[in-house]
Amino acid sequence: MDIQNRVSRYLMLVSSAIQKTIMKDIDNIVDVLSEADKIYTIGNGGSAATALHFALDLHKAAGKNAMCLASNIPLLTAYANDDGYESIFASQLKNAGRKDALVAFSCSGNSLNVVRAIRFAKELKMTTIGFTGDVGGILADEVDYVIKVPYGDIKIQEDVHLAFSHAITGYLEK
Repeated sequence: MDIQNRVSRYLMLVSSAIQKTIMKDIDNIVDVLSEADKIYTIGNGGSAATALHFALDLHKAAGKNAMCLASNIPLLTAYANDDGYESIFASQLKNAGRKDALVAFSCSGNSLNVVRAIRFAKELKMTTIGFTGDVGGILADEVDYVIKVPYGDIKIQEDVHLAFSHAITGYLEK
């Protein structure tokens, strides 16, 4: 199969996954993010990159006070060393407030550091939002609002997460 056909097929799969994604919580997600005092984003690996990209877009394009907790490597390694890797995000939320929101990206929905951060955010009475893959994992059951991508390929899940991030930011733009 030539490259154009492969690329075209992949993009059709992404488009199909976007169309099949259940958006029942999208209105609530936009409302929460528009009203939040501060928005924190988290994720691991490719999801950390999406979390960073979303925080950047929310800050620059939408004028929101947004910060990615996966972006400060010295802080992450300090918390990993002192509190354990599973606490790297939760430890950074110590000063968060109840009008803040936490957005978590996790295709599996089972990353312990992400789940712990969501649980701690709930203790702080923060609103929590999750972007997950087809199964959703623990994360889907623990967040206030969720976007689940109904497709089993992690690359497509990550692309759909980024597309939704862009769409949400576009709606919130000033």
